[in-house]
Amino acid sequence: MNYDDAIDEERRKMISLSGAWFIVVTLTLSAFVLFYSYFLDDDKYLTVNSYSKNLAFIYILFISTLWIARTLNPSYLDKNWMRNASMLIFINGLIWGGIVFCYIMENRLLGPVFLCVIVLFCGVVSGYPLKLIFVYCLPIFSSLLLATFLKNGLLQSLYMSIILAGIWFIIKTSDSLIKRRINKEIATSLILEKKAFNAYNYAQTDYLTGVFNRRGFEVEFKKAVSKCVIQQKAFAIILVDIDFFKKINDSFGHVAGDDCLITVADKIKSCIKPFASSVSRYGGDEFIIIINDANSAKIEMLCKHIKKSINESSLKSIGDQRISVTQGAAICNDAKYVNDIINCADKALYEAKDNGRNCYRISK
Repeated sequence: MNYDDAIDEERRKMISLSGAWFIVVTLTLSAFVLFYSYFLDDDKYLTVNSYSKNLAFIYILFISTLWIARTLNPSYLDKNWMRNASMLIFINGLIWGGIVFCYIMENRLLGPVFLCVIVLFCGVVSGYPLKLIFVYCLPIFSSLLLATFLKNGLLQSLYMSIILAGIWFIIKTSDSLIKRRINKEIATSLILEKKAFNAYNYAQTDYLTGVFNRRGFEVEFKKAVSKCVIQQKAFAIILVDIDFFKKINDSFGHVAGDDCLITVADKIKSCIKPFASSVSRYGGDEFIIIINDANSAKIEMLCKHIKKSINESSLKSIGDQRISVTQGAAICNDAKYVNDIINCADKALYEAKDNGRNCYRISK
């Protein structure tokens, strides 16, 4: 996961987790509007009561519909989540903008502004992107300015503009601080994730040749066994032993021996690339290959290819002498015999050595 994707995912998670809480807050405010309109108000504000009650009912109906849609089709809101969230929050802002407009037209400015600011800061603290907060603010701020202009004239609307600009500055500053914290946490998380990944790979990789080490082989072997048991898919083991490797070390030194190991590992990796396979360093001069979805024809073709490729290799560090390997292979078609496959490949390897080396044997 790259940095931008990580930020986007973190934002999505924060909105998803805080969505229910955000809805509870706004539903509570809707309930307050209804309660105030029915029980605590008088006939002086009959118009605002009528409109605000209707808008509050519309909001509750809207949230109920959203909840039903989310329950019936949970994956819908997760697809194109920013577009869906923008649309839902804009509708939310329209409804609250309508309620604000009604209250201001009846000379009740302080209450709706206070309620909307509460909801806005709920969004900021919840980690909503500035784009979503702007989408929510647009209809509310517009209704505040329009209602103030119609009710109190141009001068009051200018004062309201200054207040809203101040609120937006605070919101933007808060968003920047939260974004900085999120970015720092994500950067730290990605660094730790990369270190953990590198440490995991390092623990399973042979430092000299770059192929899997013994631990890495055990992980890959378990995967192959699992496929064999669950999916009934055959796999094969090929043991590859460098011929007369001790003689190379003794005659030309360990640096030449290391060059020989690296060359053989590279040739094997190149040969097995077309197959679903892996190669590991199994011992000092021995490599072990796992081939998934194996059959006799495929294994014989691969053994021939490895033999030919390595025979054609030569190293200046050993006097341009040719390198050769001996191979022993075994195929496991039945999950009952997974524990015996390495022994079978080992026996095949010794048969090939007894036959003169630089050849291969496949266990039957």
